[in-house]
Amino acid sequence: RILGAETGAGAEGVRGAYRPGTHRTLHPDLSAERLSLLALQETALRGHGFLAEPVDVHAWADPEPLRRARRRLAEPTSRPRSLHP
Repeated sequence: RILGAETGAGAEGVRGAYRPGTHRTLHPDLSAERLSLLALQETALRGHGFLAEPVDVHAWADPEPLRRARRRLAEPTSRPRSLHP
């Protein structure tokens, strides 16, 4: 109930976020949608005084390391191909 109230996700959203195995479905994502959501968080954090200056999250996010990591995972290799041990 407390998490639902603090996050605005409601009981169903909290159950979905904290169900067993949820951590295995998470993955890095710098899509336009995710960056827009991050920009909303930046605006809220700044509005509440947590950030002194504006942050342009679209300019801040560098997609190249994630691209390189995905390329490495796609390469044929004898090593495990998962980011998660």
